[in-house]
Amino acid sequence: MGLADLVPGVSGGTIALISGIYEEFIESLNALHPRLLVVLKQEGVASFWKAANGAFLSSVFSGIITSILVFSSIIQYLLTNHQILLFSFFFGILLASIIVLRKRVSSWNRIHLGLLLLGALLSFLSTQMVPSVAAIEPSYLFFCGFVAISAMILPGLSGAYVLLVLGAYSRILSLVQEAKNIAFHWSQVNLAEATAVFGQLLLFVLGIIVGLLTFSRALRWFLKRFYSQTLALLIGLMLGAIHKIWPWQIQEELVFENKTRLIYTSVWPNDFEGASQWEGALLLFGLGIGVLLLLEQFKNRLNP
Repeated sequence: MGLADLVPGVSGGTIALISGIYEEFIESLNALHPRLLVVLKQEGVASFWKAANGAFLSSVFSGIITSILVFSSIIQYLLTNHQILLFSFFFGILLASIIVLRKRVSSWNRIHLGLLLLGALLSFLSTQMVPSVAAIEPSYLFFCGFVAISAMILPGLSGAYVLLVLGAYSRILSLVQEAKNIAFHWSQVNLAEATAVFGQLLLFVLGIIVGLLTFSRALRWFLKRFYSQTLALLIGLMLGAIHKIWPWQIQEELVFENKTRLIYTSVWPNDFEGASQWEGALLLFGLGIGVLLLLEQFKNRLNP
């Protein structure tokens, strides 16, 4: 999930949904409530940990955080130097996810198809928002965290792309990289710089926490009462966003009212300016499909 959330156009919610942990993830987030403090006080740490589903949440979030810390600089490098191959891999994962997940809807009737189309339309329109390039105030990072995490837990809506639209994607990756450098070279770090970096990351994380606790409650309500309809909508969200990670895209800058905007246009490999790398792209596309199918098979063995 952490690796997927680093790539604009890919959602960690997609990985959670296809791996079979999505519903438990939403339920566990919804269980995080101030009343747990009463459980802690009256029944002790063990009961508190069980009521909060601590083992599950700690495993998920430690995996996400570890992935972000380990792969953030690698993803940044791949996006800059090997975007075609990276997007080909995730394009394969996302396409295979849609094919596999459609089987989880018990029956496709007009309502389900309508919700699928609605989800695809909403997701497509969200990807048409134009990313901005602008200076960012530290307090703005809280808002970015709140909005991005809401998208991250929805399959098909990329939190990384939302950050790109909000103009904060590069800033967040840079802050994570700076935090890693500070942690590894603590004795050589200026205290004021370290405070500024970790302070900004803290604001972003607080936004994430508030967004998770707020949005998960609404999502749980829909999953409890309208499971197959909600799943159809989520699949539509994935379908509408798939074009955003098409491997061959041309980036252009548009200046409007003294603000710089980035425009991405998808093209066929033959029309791409530069090496299309279609052989490697095809290989990575197949690898992405294979990884997703293996993940689905592994999930089925754990949950027969």
